[in-house]
Amino acid sequence: MPGSMSRLDDLFVDVALPELPEVDGLISPQEQRYLYWLTSTQFEGRGRVVEIGTWFGRSTLALGAGLRDAGHAGEMTSFDKFEWKSTFDAFDLMADVDLPDGGDFMPYMVANIESTLPGHDVRKADVADIEWTDGPIEILFVDAPKNYQDFSACIRAFGGSVAPDALLVLQDFFYSPGYPIAMLTMMLGDRVEMVHTVSEASTASFVVRGELTTEATEYWRTPIPELIERWREFVARFPQAQQSMLDPCMAFHLLDRGDAEAARNYFSTIEFSDVGQRRWEFLRGLPAIRRKIDRFA
Repeated sequence: MPGSMSRLDDLFVDVALPELPEVDGLISPQEQRYLYWLTSTQFEGRGRVVEIGTWFGRSTLALGAGLRDAGHAGEMTSFDKFEWKSTFDAFDLMADVDLPDGGDFMPYMVANIESTLPGHDVRKADVADIEWTDGPIEILFVDAPKNYQDFSACIRAFGGSVAPDALLVLQDFFYSPGYPIAMLTMMLGDRVEMVHTVSEASTASFVVRGELTTEATEYWRTPIPELIERWREFVARFPQAQQSMLDPCMAFHLLDRGDAEAARNYFSTIEFSDVGQRRWEFLRGLPAIRRKIDRFA
C-alpha cells in the first residue's frame, strides 16, 4: 500500500460502483464504494485479498469487482463460518432466508456472487481453525470477528503472512459495543498506522508497519488510569467527527470489567458530534445493547 494514502474519504466518496447484484447486509453504500475503490485503484498484486466474514456477499462483491476491473480477478479468498443464528433476525437488512439455528447459508452466498465473481474462492471455516498457507496478503478485510478471542485468532492465523505495508481493514472498528476490535488495535501500537475512515460508517483501515502478533494485547490487564490515558491518545488520532463514535468503547469495557461507576464517569466526559450522536441513538435502539447502556448512560 502506498505510504501517501489519505485518511480522508474524499478520495472515494464519489466512486461509481459498477452494476452489482442487490445483496442484503450491513455494509453501507459508502463502505461498498470504499472497498471497490480500494481494490480497483490501490491493490498492487503483492499478495492476496483475504476477507474474514462474507455474510451473504455484499462486501465480497465490492472487493471482488474492484479486483476484476483492475485486472486482478481471482486474487481473493473469502472465509465465513456460514452458520445461521436466530439472533440475526433482530437486525434489518439481513437476508430473507428460512434456516434453523446452525443452518448452512454458504449456498446462498455463493449464488449471490456467482454471476459477478464466477469461481470465487469461498471457504467455510471457523476463524479459530483457519491455517493460512496460501502466501502473502496485501489486504486483510476483517468483518466477522466481534470479540477479542476471534480477532486475536484472526491475527494468529494471518498475521505472519501480511506483506510489508499491507492494509488491515476493520469493518466494525467504530462499533463501540464490539470494543475489543478497537482496543486490541490500540494495543498493537506503532505496528499499525491509521490511514482511512469512512464517514458515518464503522470501517477504519490501517497500514501494517510491523509484525502482527497478539503479544501484549491483553488490554484488560492494564490498570484503568493507564488504560484510559492510552485510550484518549489513541482516539485523538481519528477525525474529530468520528471520535465520539469510538469513545464509548471505553465505557462498555469498564462496565464489562465490573466497574459501572467508572463507566458512568467516563461516559459523562464524551462530547458527541452530530455523527456520534446519530450512531449513539442507533445503538440505544437495539434492545440487547440498550440494557447495557442503561447501566452507565
